[in-house]
Amino acid sequence: MTPQGAASENYYFTARDAFRTEGFSRSDFSASYNYGIGAGSRKVDLFIQAHVLNVFDQQDLCGCGGTVFQNGGNIQGSRISGATAGQSIQTPTNTAARTAFNPFTTTPVEGVNWAKTAAFGTAINRFSFDSPRTFRLTFGVRF
Repeated sequence: MTPQGAASENYYFTARDAFRTEGFSRSDFSASYNYGIGAGSRKVDLFIQAHVLNVFDQQDLCGCGGTVFQNGGNIQGSRISGATAGQSIQTPTNTAARTAFNPFTTTPVEGVNWAKTAAFGTAINRFSFDSPRTFRLTFGVRF
């Protein structure tokens, strides 16, 4: 039988929202100062801005880390093992030890038809965690 619309379909062994990361939070601080020189159309502003991202340096597993050029608030589930199909889940298609089943007549059993590996739910790389405490300082002239 060919699944509707393609040669394959996504199948969920559990409820689609069964696996979640813990809640995470990050506190940021910013300050700026402007100083105007001159008057009228020849006014020049001197400015300085300071930012501290993740003030308390919380390192939660969230898939939301980034570089200093990103805000670090965008969650990427693919940065956590098992969050994307084929990562850290054993099925009959990728592991001979798992028993095939008919999804129309049989409820799959964890450990028999599918299983999570030891790496399931772990960090893939440093971007799996909140961005570390970061300091940014900007200054310049506006005219």
